[in-house]
Amino acid sequence: MATDSDYYLKALINEVLAARLAGNEVSQQIIVYDCSAGKIRLCWQLFQEAVVDILMI
Repeated sequence: MATDSDYYLKALINEVLAARLAGNEVSQQIIVYDCSAGKIRLCWQLFQEAVVDILMI
């Protein structure tokens, strides 16, 4: 899946972090890459951040 939506990316981060806190091992298989500026960069730290915006839906 590819997106340029910050809103969707923040929602994905929140869902993955919640799944990991709940012990869902499938969430460990989600990997995010930044494909900008003609380069592909692994964003491994994305799910390691201590502060993440919480989206109220």
